[in-house]
Amino acid sequence: MAPSASKKSAIWKVSVAIYRPHSGNHMHWAPHLHGGDDHHIFEVVGEQPAFVRNDMEVDPKNTIRLEMDIELTKISENNVEEFKRVVRKTKVDDDTVHWNCQDYVLEALENLEMECIVDEDVDYQVAKTILKGELGPMV
Repeated sequence: MAPSASKKSAIWKVSVAIYRPHSGNHMHWAPHLHGGDDHHIFEVVGEQPAFVRNDMEVDPKNTIRLEMDIELTKISENNVEEFKRVVRKTKVDDDTVHWNCQDYVLEALENLEMECIVDEDVDYQVAKTILKGELGPMV
């Protein structure tokens, strides 16, 4: 039997990759779903009124801009496609002046919670509180 090209995982980690911004004074946030060698980043790039959703299959650790990757929870392989669907249907808000990628991440997490894709256990709540501590402009 030939070795697999990429290592698959039955358990996937849900985290938020936080990057230094290209410009502006807000850190750039993106949901990060990863299992084995597979990585999926779901980001919103640009600025109001022309945000664009951008999905990438890259490990955020491969960029020098990555500041941290806050792990929130784990999901099973059975929920991966549903996770992707829910995050991708999260509205990109070009109408609200101060809306940005951080809001997108928090809204995506709320949608995942409402759809019962993520388990809102104590560890998840603690990690989400840590994430919310990073919200807003850099000081």
